[in-house]
Amino acid sequence: MTFARQQDIQFLIDRFGYIRNVIELSNAENLTSINIIAENFFRDLLNLAFGYNLKNMNIDESNTAAIDLGDGRSKIAIQVTATGGKAKITKTLRKFCEKDHHEKFDKLIILIATKKLKYQTDFETDTNGKFTISLKNDVWDWSDLVKKIGDLSLGDIKK
Repeated sequence: MTFARQQDIQFLIDRFGYIRNVIELSNAENLTSINIIAENFFRDLLNLAFGYNLKNMNIDESNTAAIDLGDGRSKIAIQVTATGGKAKITKTLRKFCEKDHHEKFDKLIILIATKKLKYQTDFETDTNGKFTISLKNDVWDWSDLVKKIGDLSLGDIKK
């Protein structure tokens, strides 16, 4: 790893760590408005880093079920949550299918704004075969973002 890359990744780690802690502590005190701010932060970050065209789905329909961000072109939907437990993931996947979001989006990413749990195995969610997610590939947290962004070109990281 070049020194410049290492510096840039450390910069991300420092900032992401701060944001994660603010979200965790705010939620612990039931100050959940930070979660709404986090949605737009992640929208902008992911659009910049990965070239998505994510829109905040809650702008048109407040508290859209199962998804917060969506990119119709890339067919990616993202649920931003401070809760990474099995119950939250299962509920999100069920609602995603109940609301027929699987017809518009091919991929659902659950982005945990705090820290994801160590899931032992994939767990089943009854969606009548409509949609599945991989806990390994489709459930992200800050560590996953550092890895994915750290794998970009140095020019893209500096953006």
